[in-house]
Amino acid sequence: MSSSQKIVFLLLAAICLQSAVATVIPGDADCACIDPWTKNLTKHGASLNVATACPWSGNGTCYPTTYGALNCSTHDEFTPICKVGSAPTWCSISWCYVDPQKCARPHGTSKFFGDIIMGHNGRPLSYSYATCGNLNYYSRGDPELRNLGRKLRVSWATIDSSTGFTKVAALEGKDGIKDSSGKNTAQYGSIVHFMSELMAYYGIGWEFVEISAESLAAHYGDTSAITACVHEVAINRTDMCWFDSWLLDYRLELTT
Repeated sequence: MSSSQKIVFLLLAAICLQSAVATVIPGDADCACIDPWTKNLTKHGASLNVATACPWSGNGTCYPTTYGALNCSTHDEFTPICKVGSAPTWCSISWCYVDPQKCARPHGTSKFFGDIIMGHNGRPLSYSYATCGNLNYYSRGDPELRNLGRKLRVSWATIDSSTGFTKVAALEGKDGIKDSSGKNTAQYGSIVHFMSELMAYYGIGWEFVEISAESLAAHYGDTSAITACVHEVAINRTDMCWFDSWLLDYRLELTT
């Protein structure tokens, strides 16, 4: 090999090495990625042996000891669910395991390996997308509100407001906020708009339910339509009230 060839080879090697190093992202300093295998992992009280061919597995898949460890990476890309054509969004998003006691970023407890405990602190195996600069699409689409088996019933007091900033204002002949079924509620306001966007973001289906005449006629502390809406929650005619008002004692008592 000539001198010029050696120089080119060394330059290419240096570039490749620099690229490899650049891809190693250990997470934020206030929530660093960890190697869970250095944390004395246990499962049902028994130590996990890192020397075994497949130290942990699930759904017929063998997860290597590098899974989720030390580095922000798309650790799930090799799993069967992420190899299908309509793979979930979280398959292509980087994350890593973290120590929950040393993480100031949003993090969560592993559901897939929920029975694995880190022996050094007695905490469940924990992970974070935020430390890698990402949103947690893995658990955001799986809140308990999605598991009701039906749409969430939502009500609010139809209060006209001169400002329209925080109260619900009736619209004259214009489209208002639509629920998950496309029903036009003919209502609009910043609170309703914010909440409907939040429901859409988390993929939670909801339907608008009018406050009943019985609750509007019932007087629990005041004659407010907002209190009537809280009463609807108390008697299970609706699941949630959207409003911007005081959390008065008698309203709290209705729901306890």
